[in-house]
Amino acid sequence: TKSSLYQLADVFVLPTRQENFGLVLVEAMACGATVVTTRGTDIWQELQRGGAHIVDLSASAIAAELAQISAEGDRRANGVGSRDFVYEWLDPERIAATYESMYRQAIDVSPRTSRIGA
Repeated sequence: TKSSLYQLADVFVLPTRQENFGLVLVEAMACGATVVTTRGTDIWQELQRGGAHIVDLSASAIAAELAQISAEGDRRANGVGSRDFVYEWLDPERIAATYESMYRQAIDVSPRTSRIGA
């Protein structure tokens, strides 16, 4: 049901003072909705790279952004690009490879400790 509601939305707006990951924002983008949020979510820079509209936390800034989005016409076109971004950014295989690389690098640069009695 939730995915269907995101898919029906032309715009998903979440003004926030603090969101650690902003999962609902990513969910909305993954469903093709245009997203408007604030810098209160810790991943605002990633969301912006994916096409989300990041505005100041004020009613006037949000209203101005919504007016701009409405004037642009085809709101779904932006949402499709956001959907593609989310699926690439959070692709499980890509994330696993990134973590594997990070762990391998950490092992390669960490000091080797000897075992007691070895």
